[in-house]
Amino acid sequence: MTKVPSDYRIDPADGLPARVVREWARRKHHYLERYTGIFASGMKKKFPQRAYLDLFAGPGRCFERETGEIYDGSPLIGLHRNFTDHIYVELEDKAAAALETRCSPYTPGRRVTVIQGDCNAKIDEVIAHLPRSGITFAFIDPTNWQISFDTIQKLTAARRVDLLVSFFGPSMKRVADLDRPRLDAFFGTKAWQTDPRFLGPDRLPTLSGLLACYREQLARIGYLNQVSAREIPVKNSKNVPMYLLAFFSKHPLGYTFWDRITTEDEKGQIALTW
Repeated sequence: MTKVPSDYRIDPADGLPARVVREWARRKHHYLERYTGIFASGMKKKFPQRAYLDLFAGPGRCFERETGEIYDGSPLIGLHRNFTDHIYVELEDKAAAALETRCSPYTPGRRVTVIQGDCNAKIDEVIAHLPRSGITFAFIDPTNWQISFDTIQKLTAARRVDLLVSFFGPSMKRVADLDRPRLDAFFGTKAWQTDPRFLGPDRLPTLSGLLACYREQLARIGYLNQVSAREIPVKNSKNVPMYLLAFFSKHPLGYTFWDRITTEDEKGQIALTW
């Protein structure tokens, strides 16, 4: 039997590794499925070339620890949607190889590229695979804040790119004093540390302040400084927020789409704001 790291399990359906996730990962996948659906179909007439970009792609399948169920992860969710181009970046070589194998049935009718490596180091290669005239949806789902703002700026320069970001505000707040250099790189500024607008009475950054800082940074590079109707918290089994699904677009229609698909949560209930 193939030996895999403890954060993976073998999927008996294809003998390839699936990434171990917790039950709350279903929440982000629910909104990802809904947004990619409305984006890929709604943009088809205006943009014949539509790219799906996943910068922390994983092996393509997820193993849910609580139930043992194995299901499609974000790359295969994208492949089920009506995009013309799919670009996936994955740091771990075994996960990237598994993803490439799982993508192979789709390649006859799609342009699918799997890039192994750090998305920050590989961003020029990523850009080379984006359609020259088209629109892109980028899912940015790190485990903390591994992506730099410089990477985001380079990716989105002179391009129409909607962003869905797993924003680890609660964790950032907890480690703000311990991980300042990497947080500076993530935000592309030190303002999150010093600007009174982003700080609480204790002079420490607040969750809303951290997100406002990031939104302002994106506004500097062409994104609307707009708050969506619903920014979706992903909470653990103890109901503690772990991260926020934060949406950003350069065009009002992106927010119209996002606000439309977030009216219903993964349990079929009306979603609440955080």
